[in-house]
Amino acid sequence: SGTGVIPLGILRVLAHLVGTPGDPEDAVRKQDLVFQLLAPFGFASVLAPLALLPAIPALAAQFLSHRMEPHVIEFQYTALLVPFVTASAVRGVAGAARWLGRDRAPTVAALLALGVLAAGVASQRAWGPFVPGALPREQQLAHRVRPSDMDRALKPYRDRMVARIGRRDGIVAGFELLTRFSDRRRVHSAHHVIHGVHTDSDRPYALPHDIEAAILDAGAADLMRGMEMESALRWAELVRANRLRPVDAAGDLTLWLRDAPDTFALVAPDSLRPPGRSVACGRELAWLGVETAPIVSGGVLPVATWWRRIGPVPGLVQMDLALLDPSGRPVVGRSRLLGYGLVPPPAWPLGEVVRERYLMLVPDNAPGGNYQLAMRLLSREGGRGIPLEPSGGAGPGGWIQLGRVQVEGPRAPMPSTLPGR
Repeated sequence: SGTGVIPLGILRVLAHLVGTPGDPEDAVRKQDLVFQLLAPFGFASVLAPLALLPAIPALAAQFLSHRMEPHVIEFQYTALLVPFVTASAVRGVAGAARWLGRDRAPTVAALLALGVLAAGVASQRAWGPFVPGALPREQQLAHRVRPSDMDRALKPYRDRMVARIGRRDGIVAGFELLTRFSDRRRVHSAHHVIHGVHTDSDRPYALPHDIEAAILDAGAADLMRGMEMESALRWAELVRANRLRPVDAAGDLTLWLRDAPDTFALVAPDSLRPPGRSVACGRELAWLGVETAPIVSGGVLPVATWWRRIGPVPGLVQMDLALLDPSGRPVVGRSRLLGYGLVPPPAWPLGEVVRERYLMLVPDNAPGGNYQLAMRLLSREGGRGIPLEPSGGAGPGGWIQLGRVQVEGPRAPMPSTLPGR
């Protein structure tokens, strides 16, 4: 309301263009981004500043964002800047060659180009995508340039599910699968549906009602990190409104089709549990039994677990599932949400027995041997991982032992069904 408000606002904008007041770490990110854009070209771009001018609005928009991702080079936002940095480097080298070389401009230009090439090689060695450990630790999992062992194990199942979708239109897909359906007219990213808002916004995302298929990995970091009980409620509404039924699964990747005649339930009532002990996990759940089978290296381990909700469950429940070697070290492991996060324990009927069916992936390079299948549970109430201690206590590392499993090659065939009745 005063005359100093507008100048003060302008000063705050300018301050965020050159740094991040109150966040020195983010200010360094912005400085690093400018350096990492210019260094691969030997800073030749600054020799043609006019060619850099069109990049300034995009760079300003990135630096004014409150999020970290636009401030670092590893994300796609940099793609808006690279063409102008490249063009200005070319013009800069050409101008420098004419000014320095005069009669020998082509020779000087070639030498300058070699210098730019050397700068590019040095930059790749310092922070390039193919250098192990070059990225900050918190970004390495989100920006792998090579598939992990688990990615390779999942690939045939993912391809099978995509093929089963066929030419259906109206797709909900996980972020990593969106390009598979770029030729469809109606495609929705699963994180919009799960989180209920548009990306980087608090604007509600309308629930789609024209969906014929959904495929998503609820254990993927970008989905699992933001999932909560409201996410499961939104998913249940999507399934009801579009008559979707689960038809395939591998790991936490699930496929849902409209009005599918042949289905299996990921989580369903089932009182015919296998004989065994009942273990209370906190005051929320009781684990009643497990049914599994031997596996082969590079295959899958079918795991069916029986549960009873014995009290209020305040939030989603994380299940760490692993194969432990004789020393208790996890050889193969997966952190996931019990009930896939889509049919979570808070939604299970109180006092009734339910069964969850799961295919645990085992990579090709998993060493053969006899392992202990084990799990541990954590409540994700309030975003924290609070252990749900089993009655009688857990084993070393908080693991509940489920049974022995033999891993032996070669690769197993892809099963079309999951364990359990």
